[in-house]
Amino acid sequence: MGGEDKGWVELAGRPLIEHVLARLRPQVGALMISANRHLPRYRGLWCTGGRG
Repeated sequence: MGGEDKGWVELAGRPLIEHVLARLRPQVGALMISANRHLPRYRGLWCTGGRG
């Protein structure tokens, strides 16, 4: 991946993490993401419903 954060790699014009959240939100009340970089960006996703 050339050092890219896989969650933020785009697929069909949206980051992969957004595709994952779109599928999981209706099924779960909370989600834990294990990440070692871009923490504020990930942290903002669940609350905002979009890019953090």
